[in-house]
Amino acid sequence: SRSEVEKIERTLEALNTHPVSSESLDLIRGGGDWVQPSAVAYVYGMLCKGRADMITRDHIIDLKTTGEKLRNQRDAERWVRRHQYHLQAALYMELFTVVCDLGEEPEGFAWIVAERDYPWEVSVWEASAMLMTEGRHLLSERMKTFEEWQSGKTTGFLHRAMMEVD
Repeated sequence: SRSEVEKIERTLEALNTHPVSSESLDLIRGGGDWVQPSAVAYVYGMLCKGRADMITRDHIIDLKTTGEKLRNQRDAERWVRRHQYHLQAALYMELFTVVCDLGEEPEGFAWIVAERDYPWEVSVWEASAMLMTEGRHLLSERMKTFEEWQSGKTTGFLHRAMMEVD
């Protein structure tokens, strides 16, 4: 619809005028470093795949859009954890270090976050060491759970007679 097209145009305009995101977009347009690389590799013994928006020499960058108003660090941290983007960050750090033959992990993982609605704010956040540690722990747990499911050791919660939820 016309309103959706306007939202997309406004979001792109905001991304293009933000000092950090515009620099990243310039690299993407110019084919700088690795743009939208796909990767398939074994992580924690499991075959995984992913597609990053961009990898520079020192960061993996993921572009996100949101309808939420994220006004401060606390909002950002809650948003990342609620959507488990730190889990995705941990997986991508493992996956792309191997696939892109980087030799060592990039220095960091960053999100460029653009609002889909007025005022079309753009923020750039880098994952802290603590958040990455939490993401790696979560990734390890999920991989173990998946391995248990795959081997038949567990069938998952759906097959239990009854469970209480809050």
